[in-house]
Amino acid sequence: MYNKIEEYFKECSDKDRQIFNKRIINTNYYIHGLRNDEIRKALELIDDYDDFLRMKNFESYEMMFLYSEVIAKLKDTSKIIAYLRGFLPLVDNWAIIDNLGSRLKKIDKTLMLEYVKECLESDYEFIKRFGVVMFIDGYLREEYLDLFFDYFDRIDKSQYYVMMAVAWAIASAYVKYKDRTLEYLDNNHLDDVTFNKAISKINDSYKVTREEKEMLRRKRR
Repeated sequence: MYNKIEEYFKECSDKDRQIFNKRIINTNYYIHGLRNDEIRKALELIDDYDDFLRMKNFESYEMMFLYSEVIAKLKDTSKIIAYLRGFLPLVDNWAIIDNLGSRLKKIDKTLMLEYVKECLESDYEFIKRFGVVMFIDGYLREEYLDLFFDYFDRIDKSQYYVMMAVAWAIASAYVKYKDRTLEYLDNNHLDDVTFNKAISKINDSYKVTREEKEMLRRKRR
């Protein structure tokens, strides 16, 4: 099964895509150069998801991406978390983290939230980014705002991909819950870099009025 998948990746590899992906993904894993939809087609080559997940043999970025896709297809949240514990420490790029967050839809949110909290307290950059991305993709609701805003204040944002994720999360919160997020922006413990990046990301949104953008620019530090 594994060899079939790697052979498929080689057959579908594209030199231009490989160069492009290497530039934007910034991973130490080998990149064949496939589009995401092409990687997902390899799901058809997997007979048993658990057998595949137990292999955990990663020779390429595409294999890691496929592994994340299989995790997201599991129906048991406890099993998902168990596989994530072994997988996330091996991930070294934003692309797999962000894709995984967007694919984890059918989960027990209460159970997953406890694991997300663990991730936010991790020292590893991409585990922490996963926790932040899960706020955007799974917990962007009013009842979770204070919890995550508190984490955003406390977590170490000196790591670039964590800082960018926090800024993105705050911008996402602003678009959906403007008043609550403005209160946070006026009373937070964010460092200046993260705060200003959050303002910039909010201002990038077409859902924010010109007047709001002017108001937010005046808040920059």
